[in-house]
Amino acid sequence: MKDILSQEEIDALLSNVDTQDISANGAANDAQPFDLASRRHIRRESLPGLERLNQRFAEQFRASLSRLLGRPTEIIPQSLQFSSYGAYQHSLYIPSSLSLLRLAGLGGAAMIMADARLIFRLLDMLFGGSGRGSAVDGRDFSVAEQRLIERFSRLLIDDLNAAWSPLLNLQCEVVSREVNPVMAVIAGSADPVLVSRFVVDSEGTGGEFHLVFPMSCLEPVRNTLMRPDLLDRSFSDDPLWRRSIRSAVMDTRVSTHCTLAEKNISLRTLTQMQAGDVIQLGHQNQAVLKAAGMPLYRASLGIINNKLALKLNESL
Repeated sequence: MKDILSQEEIDALLSNVDTQDISANGAANDAQPFDLASRRHIRRESLPGLERLNQRFAEQFRASLSRLLGRPTEIIPQSLQFSSYGAYQHSLYIPSSLSLLRLAGLGGAAMIMADARLIFRLLDMLFGGSGRGSAVDGRDFSVAEQRLIERFSRLLIDDLNAAWSPLLNLQCEVVSREVNPVMAVIAGSADPVLVSRFVVDSEGTGGEFHLVFPMSCLEPVRNTLMRPDLLDRSFSDDPLWRRSIRSAVMDTRVSTHCTLAEKNISLRTLTQMQAGDVIQLGHQNQAVLKAAGMPLYRASLGIINNKLALKLNESL
């Protein structure tokens, strides 16, 4: 077989290698190393559309959770976080409420992480407590807490599907639940994930929950999530948002009181009063019913079934 290079040409090449005097056409100094195993990093600032979706979801879930607890509750979105899935798993405590999701609309998986303290406090509030008790570290969730987790995640998923509906039909559903982060696998340990954090605040108590998405799952809609005008339509024009807000407002508890009569007396008379004394109030027949200090109705005092009652006569 005929040699491609002559012996003289081979000797010349070897000589240049020894002296590192090989020149090549092109700017070799401009070359940058590239790791094929690395994943593209997307900064938080590049996903304003997702932040708006999170805000929309928080508004809707606030109304749902307030109805469940029977008390006003705030859902506050936090800044987006990016991490490897392994690092995120190691940041969680045992137990944690971990609901693994299938996202048919994106063809991938995701996870809801609810802080154990949040679950303990929500259950306490659900049964009329203050929600300020501390969690018992290391113990498993009770049957009542597991049922609350199911209700919590069901409400969350319904509102998450609704919040994403302007973009796509997310079709989110729970496929399994775990309490140990090591057992909750939605991505490889080195794979990047996006964590949407939310703080629940109900009268000064609450906790956190997270929505965790593998970045590979969001890749099909990445360009759309980069658009700041993803939800240009005002929330006030959104019928679903308006219904949620109206429902939450109508479920808000307000204090009411009714002043039956008033009379000015001297301090001397007040200090001389004893049990059995009678204060004459005049002939006022109607009282005013007020809510949060605002007069609403004129009412008459009566008795029904051996209980004091008010009959509303006219609105003010």
